[in-house]
Amino acid sequence: MNRRDLLSASVLAGTSSAILSAAPLAAAPSDSAKAKALGLQFRSLADITHATLAWHKEFGLNRKMKAGLTPEREAELLKKLG
Repeated sequence: MNRRDLLSASVLAGTSSAILSAAPLAAAPSDSAKAKALGLQFRSLADITHATLAWHKEFGLNRKMKAGLTPEREAELLKKLG
């Protein structure tokens, strides 16, 4: 089972993984010129990753999540991906 199969089955819909996995599949054109002119600044992937991990650590890495895959479903899908 590949990423496209998982996405088409809506397995990853609504998760952060879907955003990362779908990016190459749905390269929609966009123009950020107006946002940049108003001061939008892009953050590096490393910065976003560190900030996200810090946020999760602040609230507890083992807390029950209200969205996303259950640990059991995640393990099942990872096993299928090989």
